[in-house]
Amino acid sequence: MEQFLTELLGSDPSLGELRKSLAERAEGTPLFLEEMVRGLVADGVLAGQSGRYELTRPVESITVPSTIQSLIAARIQQLGDSERQVLQLASVIGKNVPFPLLRALSPLSDAELEACLAKLQSLEFLFEVQSYPHVEHTFKHALTLKVTYESLLAEDRKRLH
Repeated sequence: MEQFLTELLGSDPSLGELRKSLAERAEGTPLFLEEMVRGLVADGVLAGQSGRYELTRPVESITVPSTIQSLIAARIQQLGDSERQVLQLASVIGKNVPFPLLRALSPLSDAELEACLAKLQSLEFLFEVQSYPHVEHTFKHALTLKVTYESLLAEDRKRLH
């Protein structure tokens, strides 16, 4: 876990206390660790790039959600409306998301949909797993799919099925 943390954060001595705190919170779960680091970057707590981050504020002032589900939910809430809608539509489709099916469900134009998918890939919610005969995406992790699906109102889930 220590090596993984160093790969994610870097070896800056100022990160020592944060590294310890994240390792304790993650309890050996790499996905939780990755999500915590992503959240800290998104919140501006960490500046720089993967493997070479620096703290922007004292460790004592940092709060990290206590569960991976709450971390993922917070990341979903930070998305723009279109990206969140596309991710939620994808969650209704399931783990593997064929572009033609997503396009049929989405009110967005192809260009807007492709831009949203590119953003969701850059944020590592989805990955492209197939490009021929049609593009297909998959969720990075089953837990991301579950949290996204559960973020939909029950009536929206029913309507989309």
